[in-house]
Amino acid sequence: MTAHSFKFKTLNQKTIDLSSFKGQPFIVCNTATLCGFNQQLHGLETLHRLGKQVLATPSNDFGQQEPGSSESLICTLEDQFKISFPVTECVGIQKHPHPFYQWLHHQVSWVGYPRWNFYKFIFDDQGHLMRWFSPFTQPNHPKIIDLL
Repeated sequence: MTAHSFKFKTLNQKTIDLSSFKGQPFIVCNTATLCGFNQQLHGLETLHRLGKQVLATPSNDFGQQEPGSSESLICTLEDQFKISFPVTECVGIQKHPHPFYQWLHHQVSWVGYPRWNFYKFIFDDQGHLMRWFSPFTQPNHPKIIDLL
């Protein structure tokens, strides 16, 4: 099983199948617009504009920092952050984890599993986890860019 085995619902209620990223590396980042790390959304957008594959998975599990509806989240992401990359609907990570995060927990154990917002997971073109980064690493860090 790889990351390509999973699907998410987007904020617009469309399905995004991670197998659509086959053949190219990609980054998955758990996000929250009210988090102090929220400016990293701009860094994720920069990666996207550079042609990198980016997926954000908002969650309200850490500090209740994504409490709104999908509609309000769309407005915030478009108006405040000018995001154009795919964003899923809010998912569980700690509480009732999405199947992707259940699988990811087995890949990284407790060491790399998100304990806050803005953990970044880099997958290779076959959907295998290459590396993870904590919220303290900016999305435009040279190590992340090199992996993508």
